[in-house]
Amino acid sequence: MTLRKAIPSEIPAIWKILQQAIERRKQDGSAQWQDGYPNEQSIHNDLANGSAYVLVENDQILAYAAIIFDIEPAYTDIQGKWLTNDEYVVVHRVATSKEATGKGIATHIFKLIEELAIDSNVYSIKVDTNFDNLPMLKILEKLGYTYCGEVFFRGSARKAFEKVLRNDNETKKAELINELKKGEESGFVEDFNPESFLADLHQKHFSIQPTLQNEQIILYPLQESDFEELYTVASDPKVWEQHPNKDRWKREIFQNFFNGAMQSKGAFKIVDKSTGKAIGCTRYYDYNEAENFILIGYTFYGTSSWGKGINPQVKKLMLDYIFQFVSRVHFHVGSNNLRSQIAVGRIGAEKIGEEEIAYFGEAPKLNFIYEIEKENWEK
Repeated sequence: MTLRKAIPSEIPAIWKILQQAIERRKQDGSAQWQDGYPNEQSIHNDLANGSAYVLVENDQILAYAAIIFDIEPAYTDIQGKWLTNDEYVVVHRVATSKEATGKGIATHIFKLIEELAIDSNVYSIKVDTNFDNLPMLKILEKLGYTYCGEVFFRGSARKAFEKVLRNDNETKKAELINELKKGEESGFVEDFNPESFLADLHQKHFSIQPTLQNEQIILYPLQESDFEELYTVASDPKVWEQHPNKDRWKREIFQNFFNGAMQSKGAFKIVDKSTGKAIGCTRYYDYNEAENFILIGYTFYGTSSWGKGINPQVKKLMLDYIFQFVSRVHFHVGSNNLRSQIAVGRIGAEKIGEEEIAYFGEAPKLNFIYEIEKENWEK
């Protein structure tokens, strides 16, 4: 399942899901959403604000939510006290389709929202719900949200909750700093420099599978459930005609490719925001901490995306992000893959060698090795 931004053509399907949820609230005896809100205009507003998200599996929309990376005015006047006063994500209008009811989809979408928040370096989620919305209250309790007080919408009181997300890097930093300070005080660590230490720690503890996006495309961390959607793109033999393994269009061969992508824990599904469809795949892999470089590769795009400037955008997103942590990036390009050789050359990579490379689960093939250095990328 994939959580992504909704597109205008999906408004009818989203409105149908909201109508189903409104009816369920009514049947449950809840007063929530029985006053003409939300309505179809609410979806248009969410889309205009960039906060409309859908949970999708196999092209079917299972759930909808408004995910807002901004201040909610109603939350500034809480009768109670929030846990934090830092940046936060607001979640409104969560609704699941009739077909997805009772399958834990609402819980799942909240977990994905947590991942989205962390990837955006936001570590607090705030949400409100009606006093009689028992299903949502149970979900919030299950997921560890803390009741903070009451907020008011359209003249009615709502129960307000917050969850502070764990920032693993910050936790590790705090723990290690405390240990080193203890060592310094006892004489075991001398000349401790916190700033240097934090910079080094930041370098070593970074994700190679964040969510990356610009106005046109979004790179989602690859999920097992993405196989069929990606195979639809990869099943065209023309996609692979210049790649080292030209048989990857075959299902069993692509399954091996996909397995390697999942095991790398650095792979992405590339999605066109205008359609919400997958258009390709790429990955970070083989991070070399000692020499401070990483590889980018295993990239492919459907033929409908060729010639539209997608690859330069993908590489820019990936390089801008990864050069926060490494000084060099390498690319392995098949010796006969002229298209990719030209593409990496256009972004400033230089050929530094040739080598027999064994891609995941495949026989070794001659590859050209290209390199781009951080200082050259930033010029």
